[in-house]
Amino acid sequence: MSRELKQKNSPHQRRPSSPQNTPSNKKGEVGKHSSAKKKRKRPALASASQSRSGKANSRPQKKAVAMTGQKKRSKPVTNVSSNQKTLAKRPASTRKKKLRESKSAPKRVLRKKRTLLHRMRTGAGALWAAFLAAVLLFLFVSSLFVKITKVSGYSMMPTLQDNHTVLVQKTKAVNRFDLVLFRRGETQQVRRIIGLPEEQIKYSEDFLYVNGEVVDEKFIIDEINEAQKNGGQYTADFDQYDISREAVIPKNCYLVLGDNREYGYDSRDYGLIDKEQVIGVVRMRLLPLNDLTAF
Repeated sequence: MSRELKQKNSPHQRRPSSPQNTPSNKKGEVGKHSSAKKKRKRPALASASQSRSGKANSRPQKKAVAMTGQKKRSKPVTNVSSNQKTLAKRPASTRKKKLRESKSAPKRVLRKKRTLLHRMRTGAGALWAAFLAAVLLFLFVSSLFVKITKVSGYSMMPTLQDNHTVLVQKTKAVNRFDLVLFRRGETQQVRRIIGLPEEQIKYSEDFLYVNGEVVDEKFIIDEINEAQKNGGQYTADFDQYDISREAVIPKNCYLVLGDNREYGYDSRDYGLIDKEQVIGVVRMRLLPLNDLTAF
Protein backbone atom coordinates (compact mmCIF):
# COMPACT_ATOMS: atom_id res chain seq x y z
CA MET A 1 0.00 0.00 0.00
CA SER A 2 2.70 2.40 0.84
CA ARG A 3 4.32 1.81 -2.45
CA GLU A 4 1.07 2.44 -4.32
CA LEU A 5 0.44 5.68 -2.39
CA LYS A 6 3.94 6.81 -3.12
CA GLN A 7 3.50 6.07 -6.74
CA LYS A 8 0.21 8.02 -6.82
CA ASN A 9 1.55 11.02 -4.93
CA SER A 10 4.97 11.11 -6.53
CA PRO A 11 5.37 13.92 -9.07
CA HIS A 12 7.59 11.74 -11.20
CA GLN A 13 4.94 9.19 -11.91
CA ARG A 14 5.18 7.93 -15.40
CA ARG A 15 2.33 8.65 -17.73
CA PRO A 16 0.87 5.83 -19.76
CA SER A 17 2.56 5.48 -23.03
CA SER A 18 0.72 6.85 -25.98
CA PRO A 19 -0.71 4.55 -28.53
CA GLN A 20 1.84 5.68 -31.04
CA ASN A 21 4.65 4.35 -28.87
CA THR A 22 3.10 0.84 -28.60
CA PRO A 23 4.43 -1.74 -30.91
CA SER A 24 0.97 -3.09 -31.60
CA ASN A 25 -0.03 -0.04 -33.72
CA LYS A 26 0.18 -0.34 -37.43
CA LYS A 27 1.91 2.03 -39.78
CA GLY A 28 -1.34 3.62 -40.89
CA GLU A 29 -2.36 4.31 -37.38
CA VAL A 30 1.00 5.80 -36.63
CA GLY A 31 0.62 8.17 -39.61
CA LYS A 32 -2.84 9.23 -38.47
CA HIS A 33 -1.68 9.85 -34.96
CA SER A 34 1.37 11.77 -36.14
CA SER A 35 -0.70 14.00 -38.46
CA ALA A 36 -3.20 14.62 -35.70
CA LYS A 37 -0.36 15.39 -33.36
CA LYS A 38 1.05 17.83 -35.83
CA LYS A 39 -2.32 19.46 -36.31
CA ARG A 40 -2.78 19.75 -32.59
CA LYS A 41 0.67 21.09 -31.95
CA ARG A 42 0.64 23.77 -34.63
CA PRO A 43 -1.85 26.08 -32.94
CA ALA A 44 -0.16 25.41 -29.64
CA LEU A 45 3.22 26.26 -31.04
CA ALA A 46 1.80 29.33 -32.77
CA SER A 47 0.18 30.54 -29.61
CA ALA A 48 3.31 29.84 -27.68
CA SER A 49 5.41 31.68 -30.21
CA GLN A 50 2.96 34.55 -30.22
CA SER A 51 2.98 34.72 -26.46
CA ARG A 52 6.72 34.52 -26.37
CA SER A 53 7.15 37.04 -29.12
CA GLY A 54 4.57 39.30 -27.46
CA LYS A 55 6.52 39.23 -24.24
CA ALA A 56 9.97 39.02 -25.57
CA ASN A 57 9.62 41.31 -28.58
CA SER A 58 7.63 44.08 -26.92
CA ARG A 59 10.68 45.72 -25.47
CA PRO A 60 12.80 45.54 -28.65
CA GLN A 61 9.95 47.11 -30.64
CA LYS A 62 9.82 50.00 -28.23
CA LYS A 63 13.55 50.33 -28.47
CA ALA A 64 13.33 50.25 -32.25
CA VAL A 65 10.66 52.93 -32.17
CA ALA A 66 12.82 54.97 -29.85
CA MET A 67 15.79 54.47 -32.12
CA THR A 68 13.81 55.48 -35.19
CA GLY A 69 12.59 58.54 -33.33
CA GLN A 70 16.14 59.45 -32.46
CA LYS A 71 17.15 59.03 -36.08
CA LYS A 72 14.32 61.25 -37.23
CA ARG A 73 15.26 63.89 -34.72
CA SER A 74 18.91 63.65 -35.64
CA LYS A 75 18.20 64.29 -39.33
CA PRO A 76 18.94 67.91 -40.30
CA VAL A 77 15.83 69.79 -41.36
CA THR A 78 16.40 72.27 -44.14
CA ASN A 79 14.18 75.09 -45.33
CA VAL A 80 11.65 74.55 -42.57
CA SER A 81 10.34 77.68 -40.96
CA SER A 82 9.22 77.97 -37.36
CA ASN A 83 5.62 78.17 -38.58
CA GLN A 84 5.99 74.85 -40.39
CA LYS A 85 7.48 73.25 -37.27
CA THR A 86 4.54 74.35 -35.18
CA LEU A 87 2.15 73.24 -37.94
CA ALA A 88 3.56 69.70 -37.73
CA LYS A 89 1.94 69.35 -34.29
CA ARG A 90 -1.51 70.33 -35.57
CA PRO A 91 -4.11 68.14 -37.29
CA ALA A 92 -3.63 67.26 -40.95
CA SER A 93 -6.39 69.54 -42.26
CA THR A 94 -5.16 72.64 -40.45
CA ARG A 95 -1.61 71.65 -41.27
CA LYS A 96 -2.32 71.56 -45.00
CA LYS A 97 -4.20 74.82 -44.81
CA LYS A 98 -1.42 76.57 -42.95
CA LEU A 99 1.22 75.09 -45.23
CA ARG A 100 -0.64 76.45 -48.23
CA GLU A 101 -0.77 79.84 -46.55
CA SER A 102 2.93 79.67 -45.72
CA LYS A 103 3.72 78.77 -49.34
CA SER A 104 1.56 81.60 -50.61
CA ALA A 105 3.24 84.07 -48.19
CA PRO A 106 6.11 84.93 -50.62
CA LYS A 107 3.54 85.73 -53.30
CA ARG A 108 1.76 88.07 -50.90
CA VAL A 109 5.07 89.72 -50.08
CA LEU A 110 5.76 90.20 -53.79
CA ARG A 111 2.31 91.69 -54.29
CA LYS A 112 2.89 94.08 -51.39
CA LYS A 113 6.25 95.10 -52.83
CA ARG A 114 4.71 95.68 -56.24
CA THR A 115 1.91 97.79 -54.80
CA LEU A 116 4.44 99.71 -52.71
CA LEU A 117 6.61 100.36 -55.76
CA HIS A 118 3.55 101.42 -57.74
CA ARG A 119 2.55 103.83 -54.99
CA MET A 120 6.09 105.18 -54.76
CA ARG A 121 6.20 105.70 -58.51
CA THR A 122 2.87 107.42 -58.57
CA GLY A 123 3.89 109.50 -55.55
CA ALA A 124 7.21 110.41 -57.16
CA GLY A 125 5.39 111.32 -60.36
CA ALA A 126 2.99 113.51 -58.42
CA LEU A 127 5.88 115.19 -56.58
CA TRP A 128 7.73 115.72 -59.86
CA ALA A 129 4.63 117.22 -61.44
CA ALA A 130 4.14 119.47 -58.41
CA PHE A 131 7.80 120.53 -58.59
CA LEU A 132 7.50 121.38 -62.28
CA ALA A 133 4.30 123.28 -61.64
CA ALA A 134 6.02 125.22 -58.84
CA VAL A 135 8.98 126.01 -61.11
CA LEU A 136 6.70 127.19 -63.90
CA LEU A 137 4.69 129.27 -61.47
CA PHE A 138 7.90 130.76 -60.08
CA LEU A 139 9.15 131.57 -63.55
CA PHE A 140 5.84 133.14 -64.48
CA VAL A 141 5.67 135.22 -61.32
CA SER A 142 9.37 136.07 -61.45
CA SER A 143 9.01 137.19 -65.05
CA LEU A 144 6.83 139.96 -63.70
CA PHE A 145 9.55 141.12 -61.28
CA VAL A 146 12.95 139.88 -62.48
CA LYS A 147 14.76 139.25 -65.73
CA ILE A 148 17.87 137.28 -66.64
CA THR A 149 19.96 138.69 -69.45
CA LYS A 150 23.44 138.63 -70.96
CA VAL A 151 25.83 141.55 -71.14
CA SER A 152 26.86 142.53 -74.63
CA GLY A 153 30.12 144.37 -75.37
CA TYR A 154 33.03 145.67 -73.29
CA SER A 155 31.75 149.06 -72.17
CA MET A 156 31.23 147.85 -68.57
CA MET A 157 34.71 146.39 -68.05
CA PRO A 158 36.16 145.61 -65.55
CA THR A 159 32.86 145.26 -63.62
CA LEU A 160 31.05 143.23 -66.28
CA GLN A 161 32.44 141.56 -69.37
CA ASP A 162 30.94 140.35 -72.60
CA ASN A 163 28.49 137.40 -72.26
CA HIS A 164 28.24 137.66 -68.49
CA THR A 165 24.78 136.63 -67.26
CA VAL A 166 23.08 138.97 -64.79
CA LEU A 167 19.88 139.04 -62.77
CA VAL A 168 17.82 142.20 -63.22
CA GLN A 169 15.11 143.42 -60.88
CA LYS A 170 12.36 145.06 -62.84
CA THR A 171 11.87 148.53 -61.41
CA LYS A 172 11.85 152.16 -62.45
CA ALA A 173 13.26 153.45 -59.17
CA VAL A 174 17.00 153.94 -59.60
CA ASN A 175 19.78 155.57 -57.62
CA ARG A 176 23.20 156.98 -58.42
CA PHE A 177 25.79 154.41 -59.44
CA ASP A 178 23.15 151.70 -60.01
CA LEU A 179 23.77 149.35 -62.93
CA VAL A 180 20.65 149.60 -65.08
CA LEU A 181 19.33 147.65 -68.03
CA PHE A 182 17.58 149.83 -70.58
CA ARG A 183 16.35 149.68 -74.14
CA ARG A 184 17.97 151.65 -76.86
CA GLY A 185 16.29 151.00 -80.15
CA GLU A 186 16.12 147.24 -80.69
CA THR A 187 19.00 146.50 -78.32
CA GLN A 188 19.37 146.35 -74.54
CA GLN A 189 22.37 147.75 -72.72
CA VAL A 190 23.76 147.78 -69.18
CA ARG A 191 25.28 151.06 -68.01
CA ARG A 192 25.86 152.90 -64.73
CA ILE A 193 23.70 155.79 -63.55
CA ILE A 194 25.86 158.88 -63.01
CA GLY A 195 23.51 161.84 -63.19
CA LEU A 196 19.92 162.07 -61.83
CA PRO A 197 17.19 164.50 -62.92
CA GLU A 198 17.76 168.17 -62.10
CA GLU A 199 21.46 167.65 -61.36
CA GLN A 200 24.50 169.33 -62.89
CA ILE A 201 27.27 166.89 -63.79
CA LYS A 202 30.89 167.73 -64.58
CA TYR A 203 34.12 165.74 -64.92
CA SER A 204 37.49 167.43 -64.41
CA GLU A 205 40.89 165.67 -63.95
CA ASP A 206 39.20 162.34 -63.11
CA PHE A 207 36.99 163.92 -60.44
CA LEU A 208 33.19 163.75 -60.62
CA TYR A 209 31.39 166.93 -59.62
CA VAL A 210 27.68 166.72 -58.82
CA ASN A 211 26.17 170.16 -58.34
CA GLY A 212 29.68 171.46 -57.69
CA GLU A 213 30.63 168.79 -55.10
CA VAL A 214 33.14 165.97 -55.56
CA VAL A 215 31.75 162.43 -55.45
CA ASP A 216 34.13 159.48 -55.28
CA GLU A 217 33.79 156.68 -57.78
CA LYS A 218 35.18 153.80 -55.71
CA PHE A 219 34.20 151.13 -58.24
CA ILE A 220 36.91 152.40 -60.67
CA ILE A 221 39.44 153.81 -58.18
CA ASP A 222 42.17 151.36 -59.26
CA GLU A 223 41.78 152.26 -62.92
CA ILE A 224 41.91 155.99 -62.09
CA ASN A 225 45.10 155.58 -60.07
CA GLU A 226 46.72 153.49 -62.82
CA ALA A 227 45.89 156.11 -65.46
CA GLN A 228 47.26 158.92 -63.32
CA LYS A 229 50.52 157.01 -62.75
CA ASN A 230 50.92 156.83 -66.50
CA GLY A 231 50.33 160.60 -66.77
CA GLY A 232 46.87 160.35 -68.26
CA GLN A 233 43.20 160.54 -67.29
CA TYR A 234 40.74 157.70 -67.03
CA THR A 235 37.67 159.87 -67.73
CA ALA A 236 38.02 162.71 -70.20
CA ASP A 237 36.79 166.11 -69.04
CA PHE A 238 33.25 167.04 -70.04
CA ASP A 239 30.21 168.95 -68.83
CA GLN A 240 26.59 167.91 -68.79
CA TYR A 241 25.80 170.97 -70.93
CA ASP A 242 27.92 169.46 -73.70
CA ILE A 243 25.47 166.52 -73.81
CA SER A 244 21.99 167.99 -73.33
CA ARG A 245 22.58 171.67 -74.08
CA GLU A 246 20.86 172.39 -70.79
CA ALA A 247 22.23 173.59 -67.44
CA VAL A 248 20.77 170.61 -65.57
CA ILE A 249 19.49 167.15 -66.48
CA PRO A 250 15.79 167.32 -67.43
CA LYS A 251 13.11 165.47 -65.43
CA ASN A 252 12.69 161.76 -66.08
CA CYS A 253 16.11 161.63 -67.70
CA TYR A 254 19.43 160.08 -66.63
CA LEU A 255 23.06 160.41 -67.60
CA VAL A 256 24.71 157.00 -67.94
CA LEU A 257 28.37 156.02 -68.44
CA GLY A 258 30.22 152.76 -68.92
CA ASP A 259 32.91 151.76 -66.43
CA ASN A 260 35.34 151.43 -69.33
CA ARG A 261 35.60 155.21 -69.69
CA GLU A 262 38.22 155.24 -72.41
CA TYR A 263 36.37 152.94 -74.80
CA GLY A 264 32.82 152.86 -73.47
CA TYR A 265 29.79 153.71 -75.59
CA ASP A 266 27.43 155.76 -73.39
CA SER A 267 25.61 159.10 -72.90
CA ARG A 268 28.64 160.97 -74.19
CA ASP A 269 27.86 159.41 -77.56
CA TYR A 270 24.07 159.08 -77.71
CA GLY A 271 22.89 161.53 -75.02
CA LEU A 272 20.63 161.11 -71.99
CA ILE A 273 18.19 158.19 -71.59
CA ASP A 274 14.54 158.47 -70.63
CA LYS A 275 12.99 156.87 -67.58
CA GLU A 276 10.65 154.86 -69.81
CA GLN A 277 13.63 153.17 -71.39
CA VAL A 278 14.73 151.69 -68.07
CA ILE A 279 13.86 147.97 -67.64
CA GLY A 280 15.39 147.41 -64.21
CA VAL A 281 18.40 147.39 -61.94
CA VAL A 282 21.12 144.71 -62.12
CA ARG A 283 21.24 142.96 -58.72
CA MET A 284 23.54 140.01 -59.31
CA ARG A 285 26.02 138.44 -61.70
CA LEU A 286 25.00 134.79 -62.07
CA LEU A 287 27.51 133.48 -64.60
CA PRO A 288 30.28 132.57 -64.61
CA LEU A 289 29.85 130.88 -61.24
CA ASN A 290 33.37 131.70 -60.09
CA ASP A 291 32.47 135.40 -60.48
CA LEU A 292 29.11 135.22 -58.72
CA THR A 293 28.65 138.70 -57.29
CA ALA A 294 25.83 140.77 -55.80
CA PHE A 295 25.64 144.49 -56.66
